[in-house]
Amino acid sequence: MLVKTPALVLHHFPYGERSTIVRMYTKDFGLQSYLIPSPRSKKSPISMGHLLPLQELGLVAYHHREERLERIKEVQRVNKIETAHEHPVKTAIAQFMAEVVLRVCKDQEPHPELYAFISASVGLLDLPTNELGNLPLFFALRLTEYLGYYPHGMANGKVFDLREGVFQDHRPSHPDFADSQGVAAVGALLNKSWEEAQAVQMSSDLRYQGLQVLELYHRNHLNEQIQFKSLEILHVLLS
Repeated sequence: MLVKTPALVLHHFPYGERSTIVRMYTKDFGLQSYLIPSPRSKKSPISMGHLLPLQELGLVAYHHREERLERIKEVQRVNKIETAHEHPVKTAIAQFMAEVVLRVCKDQEPHPELYAFISASVGLLDLPTNELGNLPLFFALRLTEYLGYYPHGMANGKVFDLREGVFQDHRPSHPDFADSQGVAAVGALLNKSWEEAQAVQMSSDLRYQGLQVLELYHRNHLNEQIQFKSLEILHVLLS
């Protein structure tokens, strides 16, 4: 079946000597994997310039439900991020956001609201670098809203219950909680719009600890050993 859908590039890696697998989050089919000829090949519908993290593409692809690897017929750029791949900090943020989506957005079903949020967040990467410090934390937190486990209640208390998604003053009876300084970072952005979150002042170390808390939170709710491998590089570049 030939389909058309917007898609965001998340990750790609070689497959054999002449092929590449590209992981994308699509508007109409959720997370998908596509097998293409090497981007350096003249036969490939995709060039290396198409495969930058979070590059938005318009795909024409062959989808076969019985196959895990789909194939792309045509591709075009939808929205080019003007500056995101010209600055190391913005590149690191884009790579981190792409990895978070890859790790936590596993459904292969349409979720247009989630896609719209991710796409809008990508557009923020054209802001000046000094305005983007809170974007990774804001993004990883707001994703939980679309996935069904956004923290609720008020950000009161120094302990965050990872099972219930609530802040409290005491440790719960179970072991799934966080009580590091990162809890305050997560609480500081709770229920805030991007404009409000952008104005919150916090150190790079506090943001890093907040992202570690959210890594645990996603892991707890998805029951998977999720690890954001790009987090360490992001921390270094934002310090």
